[in-house]
Formats: sequence, structure tokens, C-alpha cells
Amino acid sequence: MRVRSIARSEEKGTVLLRQFPDCHSVIYVKDIRDSVSLTKAFEGVHIVQHVASPYTIKYEDPRSEMLEPAIQGTLAVLEAANANNVEHVLITSSYAAINCYEKGGAIRDYAYTEADWDPASYEAAATSDNKIYTYAASKALTEKATWNYMDQKPSFA
Repeated sequence: MRVRSIARSEEKGTVLLRQFPDCHSVIYVKDIRDSVSLTKAFEGVHIVQHVASPYTIKYEDPRSEMLEPAIQGTLAVLEAANANNVEHVLITSSYAAINCYEKGGAIRDYAYTEADWDPASYEAAATSDNKIYTYAASKALTEKATWNYMDQKPSFA
């Protein structure tokens, strides 16, 4: 099986090629929100595994550096996969998508279920001084946007 990865920089792509030299190719898409480039990159692809989302607390603008790349980037991946009739899409999420900082976060006596979501709103995440809070909100908002997209019954649903 051949694997085609999308990397945002040559540095990251080179690491992948070194780790998997015999079965790997890399296409560079600097902005994960670029659905045109993603659509082109997904030509002939059967399975998409989307694992990239901003994971940093070193940012200045939460909207443009965390929230939009996470939410719009994932939606662009879904749209590009659907445009190419991809058979399966796997998106990784995070415990952060269900964690509730307002109720004590992870350090509390509580069993989380699939009904739990981080309750942060886009606006609260965009204006918070707590960068961990914004990161967690980006994961929850992205996953909610993904589930909403799935209601459209894409090729991989």
C-alpha cells in the first residue's frame, strides 16, 4: 500500500519521507484551509486520515491561528474527500473536545460519555486569555462542525 501525506512544510514532509522511504509520498499544502489544493492532492485516494490541527499555545490571534485552521481546515479536508469520492475518512479528535473547564476540567470525579462536549462557544474561545481553553474549544468546535457536515451524507458516510 502506498501512503500519500499532506504536509504544511518541507521540514515536516522530509521527516515523513525519512521514516517511511519505501511507501510514502508527500504533497505540500501550506494552508489546510485550501480546499482547491486538497482536492487536487486527494485525487486517486481511497482513505483519508486527518490528524493535523493546530496544537500550540504560542499564538497571537486565536481566530486566525487556532480556531479557523482547526474548523475550516477540517471542513476543507471533508469537502476535498467528498469531491474525490473518497471511501473512508478518519479524523482524530481529542479528550479536549469533551472536557469541561467550567466544571473543573479533567481533575474531577466524573465519567465522561459520548453525550459530553466542551461547552465553549466560538466567541468565548476567540476572546479568552487562557490558551489551553481556546485549544480545547477548537477541538470541540471542530468535531461539532464535522458531525454537522456528516449530515450532508458525503461519499464516505
